[in-house]
Amino acid sequence: MTMVNLVGKYTITFVLYFGCILSCYPVFGQDTPEILDVQLLNGTLGFDANITCSVMPIEVTVEWLFNGEPLKIDGRIHQHAQERQLQEKDLDGNPRKYKSYNLTLTNATTTDDGNYTCRAKLGDAKVERSVVLDLSYPGRLVNKTAGPIKENVTEQANVTMQCVFEVYKTTEVRWWKRGKDDDIIELTTKPAKRINLKQIKSQYDLHIRNPEDNGTYVCEVFDPVNSTNVTGEIDVIIYAAPQVVIDTVIPISASQLFLNWTIKSYNSDIIGYYLMYRRLPSTNFNQYTQEKIGVKNISFVMEGLEKSTQYQLRLEVATTYGRSKPHTYESTVTTLDKDPIFVPNISINGFSATSVTIGWAAPPKDIEELIHYYLLEARKMNEVAPRRAYHSRDNRNLPYMFDNLEPHSTYVFRVCACSDFTKRCGNWSATMPAATGDGIPGRPSNVTVHCASSWINLTWQPPLKPNAEIKGYTV
Repeated sequence: MTMVNLVGKYTITFVLYFGCILSCYPVFGQDTPEILDVQLLNGTLGFDANITCSVMPIEVTVEWLFNGEPLKIDGRIHQHAQERQLQEKDLDGNPRKYKSYNLTLTNATTTDDGNYTCRAKLGDAKVERSVVLDLSYPGRLVNKTAGPIKENVTEQANVTMQCVFEVYKTTEVRWWKRGKDDDIIELTTKPAKRINLKQIKSQYDLHIRNPEDNGTYVCEVFDPVNSTNVTGEIDVIIYAAPQVVIDTVIPISASQLFLNWTIKSYNSDIIGYYLMYRRLPSTNFNQYTQEKIGVKNISFVMEGLEKSTQYQLRLEVATTYGRSKPHTYESTVTTLDKDPIFVPNISINGFSATSVTIGWAAPPKDIEELIHYYLLEARKMNEVAPRRAYHSRDNRNLPYMFDNLEPHSTYVFRVCACSDFTKRCGNWSATMPAATGDGIPGRPSNVTVHCASSWINLTWQPPLKPNAEIKGYTV
């Protein structure tokens, strides 16, 4: 092969090589898109929200996604791009450039919060990064109708109650009333009126028809941010004429009747009660004047009546508002033919070192419902102050155990029967002595020791609390 041929051959080879490099450079030398940073600059409800996406190289184009869907750029939502320089330089010593895309949402609303994705594209290559725009805020009660609202039932007034809440993405307000024993009385649930981007207002109209409209009215809205209910309370106070109803009348002795009643004073102070009675066959009611009924009472014991006599009772109540209608107990009641007297006859049912159990026979059937509990006493012999206990009466007639007594001690016990109607007790039973058993002996007291070279003198006194019969000592 000649030199000319070799030179021709390699020339063609170099031409092809450099031609391939020049033609392939746009492919092999192309940069991939890179997202330097995605930032939420600010995001407050009612103000502009700005999100920036910094990309390089500067030839990269950006498109935005909102919750995975392409975001439409319009008059309220717009973006602008700006070229910037990095601090570092490229291999040729020139400052590296990047492009910053700024997305602006004018007057952001709750429909704008969500996931925003910056998608950077260069040729067929693309890369994505996301940021969350959170416009939420904790719920709170802003304002409510001042209370209490005071109305007279006779005026049949119309009352409008309002609550203003600042709450995120909630439009319904629930109204309910707190009833007796904190029962919930549902009133309504309805859409609220939007005042501005953050606040809603709801109102409830109440037409006062009767005293039972009295109570605490509650407006309530759910706060999804804290997963709690935000409430406002408005007290409505209704004044009305009082009502009293006699519930029960029970003869409890030959001269006594027990009665109790239900009173509705409707927010007015009670001034007094007026109790009247008639003795059959008379049709006239007379005022009961032997004892005044306390204004805080809901029960009373009439005294000084005749035995085996039929009576009918009538009751009125007066408040600062006015006087109730009289309520007449529909049934007549008859006083007993004799006083119910029951004196327990106690017995010792058992004992231990620290306890004594006492019992007694049940009262007669015809008076057992008039006995509600027993008062018991245990007094240590030669001491003055007794221990007292209360023991409920029931059909089981269970005995009672006094515990935490001192061992090796004698106690005296007695019992009397008591009534919840009169808050009084009958006569005491005869006393019954009983001794607790021996326990663990106490330590000797005043122990002294005298020592010499060939003897020891040990002295002591009996235990301060023997707890048992001392029969000897062990040294």
